Amino acid sequence: MANSLSNPTPQFGTAEYAGKPGGDHCQFCQQPIAGNYYRVNGAIACSACVSISRNELARDTHAAFWRSLLYGIGAAIAGMILYATFEIMTGIIIGYVSLAVGWMVGKAMMKGSNGVGGRRYQLAAALLTYAAVSLAAVPVLIHYSREHQRPTQSQQQNLEAEQHQLESASGQTPGHVRGSE
Repeated sequence: MANSLSNPTPQFGTAEYAGKPGGDHCQFCQQPIAGNYYRVNGAIACSACVSISRNELARDTHAAFWRSLLYGIGAAIAGMILYATFEIMTGIIIGYVSLAVGWMVGKAMMKGSNGVGGRRYQLAAALLTYAAVSLAAVPVLIHYSREHQRPTQSQQQNLEAEQHQLESASGQTPGHVRGSE
């Protein structure tokens, strides 16, 4: 195995490195990295660039959380409408629509907080998604109850029409009772 590039068979005896040692550079300022390095979104960064990026990141404030919650509530309402409409139109209850609602709520909350996340944001998004999917049953129930009332009303009208026909065929008028003579 004199030349590993000419032999396509993999070998596991020795390690082969893609780059030369000590050749790491900061992806942001292009300075060589000596000592400690960090990763910012997967890119290698020096300590100076990391401190700059920390200062530029959005802060988790009370206002950011409430703005995020407001955006999330809006997305949850839109998701509830989407879920109920899909179920009414197709008659299918499927979990993928719930995933779409969760994705909508999560994206809206991230937009509302300007990219800040954390445990309380995740918990709020999960609760809003659960509430939206659960409350979608209310419009679905209203729709199906209205559909069920229509045949009942038409059946009652048909019975009244049949009774009216029977009364007119027998010569009786409504309210007139034949007594014994």
